Amino acid sequence: MLPKQHRISTATIPDVLKNGRVFRSDGVALYTKKTPHTHNIQGAVVVGKKVSKHATKRNYLKRVVRSVVAQNIPKCNSGIYFVFVLKPTNQPHEFQNLKQHIQHLLSISGTIKK
Repeated sequence: MLPKQHRISTATIPDVLKNGRVFRSDGVALYTKKTPHTHNIQGAVVVGKKVSKHATKRNYLKRVVRSVVAQNIPKCNSGIYFVFVLKPTNQPHEFQNLKQHIQHLLSISGTIKK
């Protein structure tokens, strides 16, 4: 789970989705938006019902994404809002696949320090 200081409010998510930059990979989209209001990186994970009708599966996917992001927080630039959105795919979302896609998206978006 992301620490509270690294979570954004639900009211901020639509603004990031509407006005942020988007980076896509297979079944995963990353929306980022720079903000001068915070010195931390803050984000959220969104998994819709089209991915899985079972809440336990959606919650598992959220936990996987949060754990990968939490491992990468020390390497991230500050002052960024991010939202990961998982999309339905033909292949099942597996931990290693998700981890690779998330790390790839974080690197191409410039969220991770070089």
